Amino acid sequence: MKKIITTYACVFILTVAFAQSYDTIQTQPIIIANATIHIGDGTVIENGIIAFEKGVILFVGDARTVKYNPEGFEVIYAAGKHIYPGLIAPNTTLGLNELEAVRATNDMQEVGKFNPNVRSIVAYNTDSRVIPTLRTNGILFAQIVPVGGTISGTSSIVQTDGWNWEDAAYKMDNGLQINWPSFNTYKWNNGYQVIENPDYVNTVSEIENYFQLALAYSKDETHTPVNLRFEA
Repeated sequence: MKKIITTYACVFILTVAFAQSYDTIQTQPIIIANATIHIGDGTVIENGIIAFEKGVILFVGDARTVKYNPEGFEVIYAAGKHIYPGLIAPNTTLGLNELEAVRATNDMQEVGKFNPNVRSIVAYNTDSRVIPTLRTNGILFAQIVPVGGTISGTSSIVQTDGWNWEDAAYKMDNGLQINWPSFNTYKWNNGYQVIENPDYVNTVSEIENYFQLALAYSKDETHTPVNLRFEA
């Protein structure tokens, strides 16, 4: 019986520990006063005030002119501090790539040249050790992008606070990632040289042919057999 109780106690402790991995929902409205507030459009309020409730901003303004009733609010006086909007990290492999040396933690690339059906969002790992570091430094959103091949798949916008990829998803499949070839390439034998990319024409031709095939597929109502890449 003691062993059973001990086991249940351990499970409960672990559950509580994991349940506190992310911030809980805001239960009390908060006012931050006397801080320097950067609106995000170039406007700076030197002696500003901002109020928010349940994660939603109620008002922003000059602390010397805005009239408000602090009753029911937790008031934080932040003179000398700066408040910025949440930052967005574009074109990242956040949550898709953890340790380069450990293959099992790298889920940012599929085999093959054309993978428009690949969705980075379903591979997003909210348990990544990198994500909390970004969040505490003010990065609240990120665009997660698949890499490799000619067409890598679709990127998505995620919040850096979430229990799983469904919870973190903000804008799913916001763009198709195409790695367009460079017209020029480089060589270092006999010194650094910029030369014309010998594969440029062939790669562009492959992309054009692929989209022509996809267009033809879209006009066929039977779609037999089903091609998941063209379906994307």
